[in-house]
Amino acid sequence: MGFWEGLGGFAKDVGKSFMDNAAQMQALKAEFEDKSSSELKDIVRRNRDSRETMVAAKILRDRGEM
Repeated sequence: MGFWEGLGGFAKDVGKSFMDNAAQMQALKAEFEDKSSSELKDIVRRNRDSRETMVAAKILRDRGEM
């Protein structure tokens, strides 16, 4: 395998990973939008999963509560 072929394969993997992450974030957003602000604040405080924390914080900012 040549350098450019390897680089192309790496770029595809990165792109796929990015798309998977974006899909997971959208799914979390859809799930979290129905939660109360206090539930979202608990998710932010808990800080177990950075994706959950980011999505919960974004929704709270959009609501003007953070």
